[in-house]
Amino acid sequence: MKRISATLFFTLALFTTSHVANAGVTRTWHIAVEETEWNYFPNNPGQVDPATMDATQRENITASPTYLGSIYKKVIYRAYTDATFTSLKETPSWQGFLGPVLHAEVGDKIKIILRNNAARPYSLAIRGLTLSNPSKDSKPGAVQPVPPGATHTFDWQVSELVGPGPADGSSIAWLYHSDVDAQRDLHSGLFGILIVTRRGLADASGAPVDIDQEVVLASSLTDENLSWFLPDNQRRLKNSESKTNTTSYSNSNRMANINGYTHGTMPEIRMRACNKVRLYHLALTDSLPAIALRWPGNPLLVDGHRTDTLTTLSHTLRIGDVVGTLPGKWTIGASLPELQRAGLYGHYTLSVADKPCH
Repeated sequence: MKRISATLFFTLALFTTSHVANAGVTRTWHIAVEETEWNYFPNNPGQVDPATMDATQRENITASPTYLGSIYKKVIYRAYTDATFTSLKETPSWQGFLGPVLHAEVGDKIKIILRNNAARPYSLAIRGLTLSNPSKDSKPGAVQPVPPGATHTFDWQVSELVGPGPADGSSIAWLYHSDVDAQRDLHSGLFGILIVTRRGLADASGAPVDIDQEVVLASSLTDENLSWFLPDNQRRLKNSESKTNTTSYSNSNRMANINGYTHGTMPEIRMRACNKVRLYHLALTDSLPAIALRWPGNPLLVDGHRTDTLTTLSHTLRIGDVVGTLPGKWTIGASLPELQRAGLYGHYTLSVADKPCH
């Protein structure tokens, strides 16, 4: 009996230790919903010259009495360092108007303190995850809207079911966005991604330890005609009522972009040869079933296959890994020529290695 009791005690102790070690941590984010003016075509010296564009391309980026140009009122998610919401977290410049990239490890809890500094209700829903603290009045799976000026805390549990599967790498990603009116909220600018790392393979931040650098690219056909702010934007036009019913005007408000930048104006993504880089590609479009992004120069490893093109279904993400060996400046962009002409392209630069390649 003593031997059985001792064995049982040891087994329970081992189980308890393992359970505590894998219980995860609570990762807290302070995120604000904020209105801003966004320029899809900022003045980046050395990039494309508007004089070399055709008339349709210029209509998308040049303001006139007839067209809005490249500057639109938007609403975006911004991450702050603490509950005072006074100091912004740093993000790479190429990340553009993409919301903060969130990280968690399987077993963690996510706590998002969302402050709505905008003029209408918005929310934050993470696809694939179910709230741990839903509102009593909300429907199953729904996330309650946060009124203007209010702050609300959302909690999620990161279970194995939303982590990497048997055939996945060390991490996968999920889209998050406001879903008060999902279509209009997305086109207005409220979206980002959550990266979930396999249990035991995350660093202190929740990012995968086997990856040297992560790159998140949202290839989008953003339709500003569907934005909440179209009336605000149209007030800049003279005689707007006579101008805004034309097809050319509507088309000029559809912006092909990567992370909010069009026609190659996205700040360069800088990588180093021989580092393992993970690309998370998000496709956002209501008019196409998918967007194929070309990644030339240094092929990607996608689902065990080498390729230079990552084809992603709309409103989903795909992942590719690359260990670059060919330094230089490369143009990434839509493989569909008409999308690239519309402005869906950018650049990455691969510098020489600072360590031996294996």
